[in-house]
Amino acid sequence: MGKSEPFDKTLLLHFDPRQGILVTSTLTLEIVSPGEEKKRKVTFEASDLPIAIGSASDCKVILADPYVSKLHCELFCESGKIFVRDLKSTNGTKINQVQIKEAAPLNSKDEIYLGKTTILFSIQRKSEKIGEIPVASLSEFEGMITNDPKMHQIFRLIHKIAPSKETVLITGETGTGKELVARAIHQKSGVRGPFIPLNCSAIAPELIESELFGHIRGAFTGAEKTRMGAFELASHGTLFLDEIAELPYSLQSKLLRALEYKEIRPVGGDAAKKVDLRIVAATHKDLKEEARLNSFREDLFYRLYVLHIHLPPLRERKEDIPLLAKKFAQQIQPDVELAERALQKLQNHAWPGNIRELQHVIKRTLLMSEGEKIDILHWKFFDYAEKIEPLGENATLDEIEHYYLLRALRKCNWNKREAARMLGVANSTFHDKIKRHALK
Repeated sequence: MGKSEPFDKTLLLHFDPRQGILVTSTLTLEIVSPGEEKKRKVTFEASDLPIAIGSASDCKVILADPYVSKLHCELFCESGKIFVRDLKSTNGTKINQVQIKEAAPLNSKDEIYLGKTTILFSIQRKSEKIGEIPVASLSEFEGMITNDPKMHQIFRLIHKIAPSKETVLITGETGTGKELVARAIHQKSGVRGPFIPLNCSAIAPELIESELFGHIRGAFTGAEKTRMGAFELASHGTLFLDEIAELPYSLQSKLLRALEYKEIRPVGGDAAKKVDLRIVAATHKDLKEEARLNSFREDLFYRLYVLHIHLPPLRERKEDIPLLAKKFAQQIQPDVELAERALQKLQNHAWPGNIRELQHVIKRTLLMSEGEKIDILHWKFFDYAEKIEPLGENATLDEIEHYYLLRALRKCNWNKREAARMLGVANSTFHDKIKRHALK
């Protein structure tokens, strides 16, 4: 399959963040078949893909042509573009009179030949400014609050793209709320299936294939019973692959195949299983740079980079800091008051851990302070830029744990797997601890 570049205007669904324009597509099939008296026209949205074509009653496009197989071919989307795949039909499939072997890209005005039927394929595109998309509330959206124009644009984009089944890649620094955005996409999609999150950095490399695709009984030591993986658990819903850049390179080809063919093979199993779900992935790394360094498969990058949402760091949303601080404080202590100069100090902080760090600072401060008013002297910051001070004799257990976690992360250049190995703890345990200490 050919590669597509980010923001390629031939994509079915394309968002240009610089201009704030979203391009959506409608697919039209004009059918001329010997089993039908006149030309028939059918239209589909991109979210209707894949589209099976054949003589069987469960095909989305049913043809009465006796030379057409029950499941003859299908239209599907890969990397945001349309392809036609022959489904091992008896008489084959052609595009513009050229026989295809397995799959080939479709362009607008191409003709598909199957049996004695001709289908003229076309795409109609519509451009829409994100700022003109109506949303019920921009200040509060699926659990997120903001007064920031950049976040308002993201809310509008989510509202528009959620009903489609397109893959979404969410990027942004640690703690910016990538999972909240993924959940918002799921909630707005209207799908009946569940939201299944899977953190690729929190699972041991030898177990992650089973976590993704499941396993059968006896597949490996300890596999006492057959178990479904995240792909099956998220059936007809959304699978959120957090920290996708941490997925072992050896597994990336298997993930790519699952995304392309919508099928998985459980560990130890022989038969492939069809899956129907949406993938939302997230990372704090630059995936394109990771692909350039051969740390991440380039073809998988382009498969994920269909729709891209980048979340701004908290330091670029300074006006939101008082809003978020009050929300987090009132969740813990409803009658608490935050002094204006205390809020000002929060706005002046760099917030390397972003919203998650702010939430932990609020929680830690309220738990360690007395009274109903929080002033400037109360904030309990962790300054990552400063030298780690030695622990005092009266250090709390929480401070000791934070000290050793931070020391291990710095010593391992923030490689979480190496830091967990150095401390002798499981990846999942280490991940839970650094999340609790706002070090993730």
